[in-house]
Amino acid sequence: MKTTAHALIIFLGIIILGACSNPEPPKTELPQTPEIQDFTESFDGTISSYPVIMTLSKKGNELTGTYTYKKKGLTFSVNGEIDSLGNLMINEFSDKGSITGVFKGQYSEDRIIGNWQRPDGSGIIPFSLVKSALNEADFMKPQLDLTKLAGNYFIGSKSLMIRGNVSDGFIRFELSVGTENCMGDLTGIANITQSGESAIYQSSEDGCIITFSFKPEGIVVEEMACDYWHGMTCNFNGKYKKR
Repeated sequence: MKTTAHALIIFLGIIILGACSNPEPPKTELPQTPEIQDFTESFDGTISSYPVIMTLSKKGNELTGTYTYKKKGLTFSVNGEIDSLGNLMINEFSDKGSITGVFKGQYSEDRIIGNWQRPDGSGIIPFSLVKSALNEADFMKPQLDLTKLAGNYFIGSKSLMIRGNVSDGFIRFELSVGTENCMGDLTGIANITQSGESAIYQSSEDGCIITFSFKPEGIVVEEMACDYWHGMTCNFNGKYKKR
């Protein structure tokens, strides 16, 4: 029995010594992700094949800003959130405040990549944006205040009067032209287009069509098939300036 007990003590001692000679490996700490600092930057890139530029401001987890389609000058406001890993979701808003699209992507090393989609999740297309020195204001169309359209406009011997409440979706106009050889006038109602950048008059009687394009410097009038109202030797066309 003594021999057996002695052998058991030696065996236990070997196990204890072995455990002491093989300590647990040191724990390695995972590298910490650098904190994304607050910023206000412009990002240049594309949504699908459409060139855009976006201006974003980050404050904490909140993102706010605007983005503009370069070729059309069409601008949307955006806001959303970004987490500590750079995952972001940004809502796109119409001028009436409704959500028209959603950006879901990743911000990393001054680049944002991901997908744009409609609010219902359909129509997914990729986008890619890179920090840029370009200024979004260079691509934005001047914002026109349609409430200030009413008034009198002139170009040479031609005049245009705009009146009525444009918020109803139309304008009332009076066009007049007078030269030694040609005189004419036309009064009507032109419907404002969905973009708000123009209004169109179309007569169901004689087929006359007149487009009024609203510009910061005035109103451009373009007519088609309106000879009945002024004769063959003059027209209503031109860039009218307000007085």
